[in-house]
Amino acid sequence: MIDKQASPAGRFLLLLIGIGLLMLILRAMGSLLNPIFIGVTLGLVCLPFVDNLRRRGIPSAIAVLLVIVGLLVVGLLVVGIVGISTGQISESLPTYQARIEEIQTQFAARLAALGIQSNSETIETGVISAETITRFLRVILGSVSIVLAQSLLILGITVFTIIESLLLPNKLKNWKFRDSPWFAHLSRFNQSIRHYLVIKTWISLLTGSIVLIFLWFMRIDFLLLWAFLAFILNYIPSIGSILASIPAIFIALMQYDLRTAVIVGLGYWIINYVVGWGIEPRWMGKGLNLSILTVFLSLIIWAWILGPIGMFLSLPLTVLVKFILEGFDETRPMALLLSDRSLESIEPSPDTVDDVMPEQSGTVVG
Repeated sequence: MIDKQASPAGRFLLLLIGIGLLMLILRAMGSLLNPIFIGVTLGLVCLPFVDNLRRRGIPSAIAVLLVIVGLLVVGLLVVGIVGISTGQISESLPTYQARIEEIQTQFAARLAALGIQSNSETIETGVISAETITRFLRVILGSVSIVLAQSLLILGITVFTIIESLLLPNKLKNWKFRDSPWFAHLSRFNQSIRHYLVIKTWISLLTGSIVLIFLWFMRIDFLLLWAFLAFILNYIPSIGSILASIPAIFIALMQYDLRTAVIVGLGYWIINYVVGWGIEPRWMGKGLNLSILTVFLSLIIWAWILGPIGMFLSLPLTVLVKFILEGFDETRPMALLLSDRSLESIEPSPDTVDDVMPEQSGTVVG
């Protein structure tokens, strides 16, 4: 706790130093924390499905087992899609390289027709090159490969998160902490995160499905891989949908021509606009109470701390930070800076304890 006898400036300076040290510690422990964060996040996503099965009369143990089996099936499908597609892309790279050289030659000829002298080496090392696209794909798919390599550890953490969440209400039944404002605040935080994760998963699944249908209609190669990227990168705020469109646009250019690539890019923009600005706000409701600037900065900061995985977990982790800041008088103004609401709306209230019990925090989407 910060010494209250110190001056406000001194307390603020100590707080900044503490936050800086914590960020450095988290960055050093990134390889250890990533599977933990992913496992807990998956557990929170799976909990509503377990609750649905339990409400249908299925015993808790069997409900957990069915959800875990579903996770394993999805994981195997992802491994198959990523493995087969990356192998096919590697085989096609010489063809793409030849196509890139053809495009570069045409581009240089057009520049020459306009009287502009072009350097062939500059063109070859420009944005459109096989090495650039391959490097981009390796970064994206490398993050997925890291997750798959730690799949057993992540699965174990997910299972224990689900089990512990089911047992927690009974553990807290006779605990005096249950009647405190902090408990009500914790319950609101739990509901907010679960609501966001479940809705975001459905939105991402919808986005990936529409992209799959669109790319099938356009006859674009490796459409399963690009649909999976559209699904998984939709968890990254602000720039995820843009990143997901780049490989598909590149493949459209290699397969066909610039016109087709533009159509694919326009199709991605329409899909993300309709889903991201039309459907998602209606499903998400009030969201996570984070300002637009906070969302963008959290993406950068958590990517620096945890690597590419931090981009996917930036919003839930930022909400966790805001939840902690809201709990103390000294740091509540900082929580206000992260929020998009007034200071009064983020203060814990003892009157709300009975309204947000964990037993009532069931499935958000039925």
